[in-house]
Amino acid sequence: MSVTLQMPPEPVHDRSKIYLIGGGIASMAAAAFMIRDGDILGPDITILEALDAIGGSLDAAGSSDTGYVLRGGRMFESKYLCTFDLFASIPTLDDSKSVTQEIVDWNNTIETSSKSRLFEDGHRHTAPEFGLSERHILTIERLALEPERLLNGTSIEDQFDASFFKTNFWLMW
Repeated sequence: MSVTLQMPPEPVHDRSKIYLIGGGIASMAAAAFMIRDGDILGPDITILEALDAIGGSLDAAGSSDTGYVLRGGRMFESKYLCTFDLFASIPTLDDSKSVTQEIVDWNNTIETSSKSRLFEDGHRHTAPEFGLSERHILTIERLALEPERLLNGTSIEDQFDASFFKTNFWLMW
């Protein structure tokens, strides 16, 4: 008995249209993976965003005169393996290197680190206690799991007692 091995056919672009909801990092990553790994053409992917700015919680705005705001700023560390794998396949705007290499170069040039998560009354707290009671922790856990529809339009003040709003946890977040 003989077996003939056949090579799979070349990918055929069926020109499927892809629509991603939200212009945040998840949609941008999904689009990049579809282009890189799914053989989808870039023009066949549409990202729909309700706001005037793309980026989701990683959006940025401002100028050198007024300053910049980046709502969800992140410090990239070596542990972001999936992110760096994706970024390694995306060239920088000047096509001189990958986005991963650009981030690594930036981190080597400008060494950033966070020495403190909390400043209060002009004093740095390097490792602050959150100050949460067991009741606070259980409420946070419940809220993380509870479907929004079951909250019936309640506010955060309806969920926590006044002591929660005096904790370092609340102050930090």
